Amino acid sequence: MVRAEVLLGHPHRDFSAGVRRGVNGVRCGRHALTWRRSMTGRVLIVGAGAIGVTTALSVRRMGFDVTVVDSEEVAGAGCSHANAGLLAPSHAFPLTGMANVRLGLQNMLNPTGPFRLAPRRQNAGWIPRFLAASTPGRVRKATRTLRLLCAAGAAGHAALVDEGVPTSWVNSGMLDVFTDSENLALAQQSLRAHPLQPEYDALTQEQLSSRVPGLTGFSGGIFTPGDSYCDGGAYVAAIAAQAAREGVEFQFGTRVNRLALKAEAVRGVDTAAGRVAADHVIVAAGSATKHLVRPTGLNLPLTSAKGYVIDLATGPDDPTMPIGLKSQMMVVTPYSSKVRLAGVLELVGEDKHIDEKRTKAMIGSAVDALPQLAGREVLQVWSGMRPCSADGLPMIGRTHADGLSVATGHGQHGLILAPVTAQIIAAQLAGRPGTPADVNPWQLSPARFTSGRRPIIRAAAG
Repeated sequence: MVRAEVLLGHPHRDFSAGVRRGVNGVRCGRHALTWRRSMTGRVLIVGAGAIGVTTALSVRRMGFDVTVVDSEEVAGAGCSHANAGLLAPSHAFPLTGMANVRLGLQNMLNPTGPFRLAPRRQNAGWIPRFLAASTPGRVRKATRTLRLLCAAGAAGHAALVDEGVPTSWVNSGMLDVFTDSENLALAQQSLRAHPLQPEYDALTQEQLSSRVPGLTGFSGGIFTPGDSYCDGGAYVAAIAAQAAREGVEFQFGTRVNRLALKAEAVRGVDTAAGRVAADHVIVAAGSATKHLVRPTGLNLPLTSAKGYVIDLATGPDDPTMPIGLKSQMMVVTPYSSKVRLAGVLELVGEDKHIDEKRTKAMIGSAVDALPQLAGREVLQVWSGMRPCSADGLPMIGRTHADGLSVATGHGQHGLILAPVTAQIIAAQLAGRPGTPADVNPWQLSPARFTSGRRPIIRAAAG
């Protein structure tokens, strides 16, 4: 586990180290981001998932009045409801890359393939950007950035545990298993190139059998002791409860219809129950973020990736750590009340339909690897829509529009990146530049998709 001072919303934490300053703002290579003075007043957050509630806690600790609105009746009912739960910086990879491009194309018509790229209307503008971001050079750069962010995120999770927040964090390490020596060697090569050089152990087939009784069909594996996990739903509930204790107001069952625009500035949101005013709005609504911010002229290249979760009943011989079945692109995560199978990515727009062929294939793959799972009661089958950016990196921070920030596009890394996302947003509101882990802020800014043009704000009627 990477340890660092990354307390959420710490009032004396400055992330400006390593960022070159210019006359009019912070210089990031050839780009400049102008950081406005610190603000005061009311902050409204749209979305009560892992990103939204963690940001609410962090911003509240900066001294702001914070309100969170969400259309659901409880926190974390969207894609934060269920996931693999991994807090694994060693496993951070962007969705971009020619390997995923090839895999997505190969599985376009395969109903049980682990990754599918569907040529649907919702993906028409996203796919060309995705392909452009999948060149080797851009993937290397994005991978390094994402790994540094995930390390800071994991440290943020550890800091919450140190505070005593019951996030269900388990420091178990993680095991990846491989059916062939070639992919095992590539995984070791990737770990050796990791900017933080995580510790790992390469395991033989015999060592795998000793470490995980019953595990069959694999030639070798890699154990990363610095990785951990938690239950995403339990995490969101714990953070939301802590935020409420510290004064954050939650308005559940409140659907946001549009941003409230006034004189080229965002000053709240309009809901079915009326207007909720704010001095600054942070939209952390997953893939729906792109629809809410579009009236400001900001077109975010986001698409929804459907992931599957299957929860099985527990048994006496369950694994004691998450196990990544690499060939199947699936993770088996043990919890106290369930064994979770999580995997598959379908870039299919907003289609939440659960394909029974996929769920049967996932259970079959899990049973092939861990025969003791055969015959287990199925407790839950669920699909969630992960918001994926076209370049594989999240969109975090202020936009061109006064009073508007976004926090979305985290893909499969939303849970681990929740603390560091919250830190970045809170630091910007406090007028402090930079990011944790010495990451170039421009790589995360939603402004990177505007091509230097300032969009024109169009006020909605009413």
